[in-house]
Amino acid sequence: MTERIPTFTAGEIARWQARQRQARSTNLHLVITRPEPGEWLGRLDVVEALEAAGWTGDDDMPLSILRHPSGAVFGVSNEDGDSSLDCANGEVIEFPSGVPTVVIVAACLAAAHA
Repeated sequence: MTERIPTFTAGEIARWQARQRQARSTNLHLVITRPEPGEWLGRLDVVEALEAAGWTGDDDMPLSILRHPSGAVFGVSNEDGDSSLDCANGEVIEFPSGVPTVVIVAACLAAAHA
């Protein structure tokens, strides 16, 4: 039995290449530096990550409230670092200060694209 090798037209290859270029341009690559012991950045690390992903700071409180075009809103609740995410569907997720940055960022990105 001979295995058939798939063949593609030039148009199919061009469409695949265009999809690959588009996927590369929309991927978010995030590097979060672990703070030194005893160092507290508030939620500035989350704010910077979300801004890199297209969220914008509120006019009145740009370092405390960020909005996504989808309707999702991230906000820092207090100086202890508690925060919350208001999803576009009305759900609210509370994040105590001990929740790792990557968890909050992942939740915000998922809510923005749900």
